[in-house]
Amino acid sequence: SLVRREKVGVIVKAHTEEAYSEAFLELEELLKDPELTARCRKTAENYYALAPACERELMLYQKLI
Repeated sequence: SLVRREKVGVIVKAHTEEAYSEAFLELEELLKDPELTARCRKTAENYYALAPACERELMLYQKLI
């Protein structure tokens, strides 16, 4: 859902030649987007950087207490 929501990649929907061809076409279009690099970086920082990850873990632990 993250890849779709943030528009930072494509997903191959099945292991068929048709699905791979469709994903390749989507990827070609995505790579034309001049904002892709910045969007990928922002998404990575928001979801995978240490600080946000720690904050999410802390909130989870606080809910359990």
